[in-house]
Amino acid sequence: MLNFADFNVTMRLINPNLPLKIYKGHAIDKRCVYLVISKYKPISLLSTKMITVKKFYDNNQSVWRMLFSLNSDSHSSKSMFDNIFNDIINSLCLINSEEKALNTLCSRYEHWQRLLSKIPESFGRLKQQGLLSELYIIKKFLIPQYGVSQSIEMWQGPRGDKQDFILPKTWVEIKSVSLGKREIHISSLDQLNSDNSDGYLSVVTLQESNIYDNTAISLSILIDEIESMIDDDLVLLDFRNKLLLVGYGMNDDEEFIFKITNIEFFCVNQDFPKLKRRDIPKAIKSISYTLDIDAIMDFNICPGEIKWE
Repeated sequence: MLNFADFNVTMRLINPNLPLKIYKGHAIDKRCVYLVISKYKPISLLSTKMITVKKFYDNNQSVWRMLFSLNSDSHSSKSMFDNIFNDIINSLCLINSEEKALNTLCSRYEHWQRLLSKIPESFGRLKQQGLLSELYIIKKFLIPQYGVSQSIEMWQGPRGDKQDFILPKTWVEIKSVSLGKREIHISSLDQLNSDNSDGYLSVVTLQESNIYDNTAISLSILIDEIESMIDDDLVLLDFRNKLLLVGYGMNDDEEFIFKITNIEFFCVNQDFPKLKRRDIPKAIKSISYTLDIDAIMDFNICPGEIKWE
């Protein structure tokens, strides 16, 4: 155990075999921290709402110190913080050069910083409704087809991919709507477009319910059901990371209970009514639009017709 008086932290070295010295510990105010020490000067890294980053030059030791401090004491935040550094540390295991290791660490942190910047401030009814719809598609359709590990891997929406699910030869975008609503919002030109293949749009209709409805489901129940199917620690870690990235568990919002009343699938091919990049002037950098669900019923297909492979 080491006490770095300059930082008011007590820490332990994580792995002496790494080319960088990385310590983990707690600050005097009990916040979780990681400290990185290198003879090379690191780039300046941005702090986030969740993590504060500071760098210092130690004239006495002639080294640079980078301190990563967690700004929250919630269990979910601590789990995410540890997951981030587990990922960073794993990326360094095959690197022998200290300078290259430092560059890799900074690059991986910047990757996570971009993801963390997208975590919503709150996780209310609409966000819960959207996440529940995606998880239900995983459990109901993807796991029976691909197994739980590959299904979690294909869930790429939380990491900022164009569509929610990237399958081996196609893709699936999920939209959730409340009962009685028959329109969906397309937030970008890329959401229903792919250079590689046609894909599928799934519209999940939900109705808010309560605990007395035995046909209803909540996010926590659905998440527990999926986690009970996972027997690989790395897959479980990936699943939980993705939940955190969409905002689940990061806030103290009330949990809602929903009944899924309908699931529709639509084939998004070249004839599907969508805006395409080639039809939009180059001066327009972003665009969103609304689709009338009843007006795209010619593209409606049953789940058995979907070419998952």
